[in-house]
Amino acid sequence: MATTETEVAANSQAADAAEQVVKATSRKSKSIIDQVLGLLSSVRFGVTMLILLLICCMIGMLIMQVNVEGFDEYYQKLTPAQRQVYGALGFFDIYKASYFYLLLAVTGLNIVLASIDRFPTAWQYIAKPKLSASPNFIKAQMFNTETMMGMPAKAAAERIHAAWAKDASDRVRQLLGWCLVVQVIANVIVVVIVVKGWGPLWMVYAELGVWLALLAATLLWKLKRWPRRPVRISEENNRITVFAQRNTWNRLGAYVVHVALLTIFIGGFLTNRLGSGGQMEIRPGMRPASTFTTTEMALDGPQVSQASLPFAIECTDLQQKLVRPEGGLDAGNTIDWLSFIRIRDGGKMEDQLVHLNNVGSYRGYRFFQSAFQPMGYARQITVRFEPIAGGEARDVTIGRDDSVDVPGIGRVAFADFYPDFDEKTGENGSGDFNRPVALLQVPGGDGKPRAAMAFSPSLADEIYRRAAEKGGEDQLLVAGNKVILKHFEKVALGHILTIQYDPGRLPFYYGSVLLIMALMSVFLFSHQRMWAVVEQDGKGSKVYFGGNVNRNKPAFEGRFNTLVQSVIGGRSQQ
Repeated sequence: MATTETEVAANSQAADAAEQVVKATSRKSKSIIDQVLGLLSSVRFGVTMLILLLICCMIGMLIMQVNVEGFDEYYQKLTPAQRQVYGALGFFDIYKASYFYLLLAVTGLNIVLASIDRFPTAWQYIAKPKLSASPNFIKAQMFNTETMMGMPAKAAAERIHAAWAKDASDRVRQLLGWCLVVQVIANVIVVVIVVKGWGPLWMVYAELGVWLALLAATLLWKLKRWPRRPVRISEENNRITVFAQRNTWNRLGAYVVHVALLTIFIGGFLTNRLGSGGQMEIRPGMRPASTFTTTEMALDGPQVSQASLPFAIECTDLQQKLVRPEGGLDAGNTIDWLSFIRIRDGGKMEDQLVHLNNVGSYRGYRFFQSAFQPMGYARQITVRFEPIAGGEARDVTIGRDDSVDVPGIGRVAFADFYPDFDEKTGENGSGDFNRPVALLQVPGGDGKPRAAMAFSPSLADEIYRRAAEKGGEDQLLVAGNKVILKHFEKVALGHILTIQYDPGRLPFYYGSVLLIMALMSVFLFSHQRMWAVVEQDGKGSKVYFGGNVNRNKPAFEGRFNTLVQSVIGGRSQQ
């Protein structure tokens, strides 16, 4: 039914001759600026730039970069010639090399100029589709056929219009149906994510908005209020043309790809030039900090410096969830490390929780749970006061850097904690919980605060026994009470936060998603156009069918045949 043809030979030869004349004339009239702009906007030049960028990225993958862990060992294994050549060419930090930025800039310029040069032509397909055609035009299309219909030209055109409009309507109905099915599945997934606490509540509202938009679109289509004109009829020169098209927006897919690439380039540039990262030690009781330590690897070794934050970070609490509470703080015995921080930005304060599966963020800065100090500490302690003269013992729980009122004693504060107390030095012997001791601050006999020790039960028996033998037990007592460290919650002395400022992160993500969607739209869809030119022929009419597509020609051939058969059945004249 369908025949594949190029343009008519005579027209093709005339066009070639005219093109040669135009080219000859343009060569004479082009200035140097026009030639440079023509080169910069050419597709071949753009592909060349992309290949050069790809080569640079491959070099960055094959040669270890200076900011990658283990670079020192890698650098020592290289030969002196390799070190000199790679260093001179900037291969050890290629993504910050001046020529890499230049390649990005020139490639971006090529994309912009190519879009400006070719966009008007692509826009004509949308703004001014070819509504009137001739038999010669039909013969020059990719697919064409002709047939006779035993009815007047207007009746034949109306029949073609009705058949093609029904096909377009069926496809819209199928598309809306699939969109609604996908949306139902997406709603279920979003609800599960929010209920489980894996995502914010605004995701539900966003899904609800999309759902309402789809329902509104379906309702408009059902009420025939949908602003669509998939099939149009025009009359000119005693002939009627029926025109139909689909996926017109596909003509603009290449320019969406251009926008996506530019967005990715801008994101990479912002990250390389303005991004920073480092570490900050946090500990409850420390003053709010607005600086963090950065380490930049260079050929002569690491360069340590300080970077400033536009706000301050204060640690309010630390917690460590252990598999076995009686075990140590090692990673094998830890489920999670939790850092409770408070952001102080002028008069504004914001509390955040940073742990292994939750990244904090504020004003473009992100905070990751990185490490912990190996020195053990206590998040809170439970202390028992046992009267030596007999009576009921009292248990009190005191949080880190906190204090409580104890009847008969006064205000008792948690001052410090020693996980492995050395009696000779009065300091820690190690960071493990071998001989835990809590340092308290209690009221003295004269009303002034004094230090007191709370020993673990086993250590307390030994300490108090030796003190009694030497007659110094009273120095350990607090208002006639033995102080026993009954229980404590294990935690590290401090945590290490990794702070990362990546201004190009969001542009890169948005550009990548846009690029994937644009490429899918470009290659999975195509701009399909159909014409039916109807001419009166006696009491009947002669119809010329033609079709064109910008890509995926084999798939369109079947659709072309289907649309023709929907009008005339199996009758056609090749």
